[in-house]
Amino acid sequence: MLLTLLALFAPVTVIGVLSEDGIEACQDGARRWVNVHPTVGWSGAYGLPMPSDLKGKLVEATGEPTPPPNLGPVPNDFTCPPMQARSDWVRAKDGVRYMRDLKAPRHALKVEKIEPFTGLTARLDTQTDTVTVTLQNPLAEAWVDVTLVLHYEGCYGKPMHMELVRPVGRIEPGKRVVIDKLPARRTRNGVRGNEHALASIQVVTPGAPILDIDVAPAVVGAAITCKTRNGR
Repeated sequence: MLLTLLALFAPVTVIGVLSEDGIEACQDGARRWVNVHPTVGWSGAYGLPMPSDLKGKLVEATGEPTPPPNLGPVPNDFTCPPMQARSDWVRAKDGVRYMRDLKAPRHALKVEKIEPFTGLTARLDTQTDTVTVTLQNPLAEAWVDVTLVLHYEGCYGKPMHMELVRPVGRIEPGKRVVIDKLPARRTRNGVRGNEHALASIQVVTPGAPILDIDVAPAVVGAAITCKTRNGR
């Protein structure tokens, strides 16, 4: 029992994009964000101010699990009109987030440190229209059951989504894994006009250390855009 209790409060490392989130409130038809706090991936980060130079970038945050602070009631009179959204879209303070089928554990953390993370890079080969993803583990602990998911968004018409799942497995401390020949663009059912471009690279682990990465390829080195219709 004692070991179980200690494990609950043991430091946890979470790797993900640093952003801000909160609760969207509405009063007299005007929307605003309250109870704003940093997040790393989907985990709330408390106890340290937001490092503004790292916002929107991948970071490594270490801290102890903690109950989310009680910030009081949120004033909301529900006078704002509903906004149209796809079923996997979630409104957040820094923009739309995506609810993925594969999820990493989520915590509220009393953060002790936030540092830049450079262990994920992507490179676009324009000749083959493929992407190479490199993962390198800088931690003292192994990453276990790592899964890579590539998310593609439709280029034309109604927003549509495709994904490609690649199990990676275990990555020992200091080791590097390279996954190459990943498609930069795909077509739904092989039909021209249904092009989808790589929009996000997701890297997830089911336990600690927690990889909760969901990042645009351009952030880690591979800017990919939809081709123009005349250029296809």
